[in-house]
This record gives sequence, C-alpha cells and structure tokens, in this order.
Amino acid sequence: MLSDLFIIGLIGGVVAVDTTEMGQFMISLPIFSSVLLGYLLNNIEVGVYMGVLMVLPWLKLIPAGGAIYHHGNIGSLTATATSILVLKNYLSSIDTIIFLSVIYGIIL
Repeated sequence: MLSDLFIIGLIGGVVAVDTTEMGQFMISLPIFSSVLLGYLLNNIEVGVYMGVLMVLPWLKLIPAGGAIYHHGNIGSLTATATSILVLKNYLSSIDTIIFLSVIYGIIL
C-alpha cells in the first residue's frame, strides 16, 4: 500500500510539473498519465478506461502558445488512483466505482 501511494505521489508530481513549469511533454494529459498509473499499479484496464473517460471533458483545451490551460489532469489522475485503489482493496461493482471516480475527478 505504501509503495502504491509513493507511485501515485511521484506520477502526480510529474503531472503537476509537466502542466506548465517543465517541458510540456504532454505526459500530463489524462490519456497518458492514467494509462501510466494503471500500468504501474498493475491495473492497466482501469487506467485506459479512466484515461479515455477523463480526457473527454478537456479534449478541446490544448496548452499551445499562450492558451490558458485548465488543470483537469490532477483531477483525472486522482480519479484514476482512487478507482484503482478502491477496486484493489474492496470488492465492489466496477461500474459504480468508475462512475463515482469520474464525478469526483470532474469536481476536483
């Protein structure tokens, strides 16, 4: 569990820095960061599913030039981490967990 939290914190830091401060390698897009987190936490199916779902609201907002970029990437990474950890630790319906995680990520 502690190693999972360390991985989530490390990926979250890279995503937060990649948004504006670092080279903007687009790792911070939910489709990439969620899949990477899913791979590192041994649940790539949920990572891909959450990445596709969480990239849709922010698909039209590309940080190019002087565009203001909304920080939906931290919310999507949090939603992905929440859904993976809940599914790993509790036996529950995957549809309910994914739905609640997506709502939580959009609000965040």
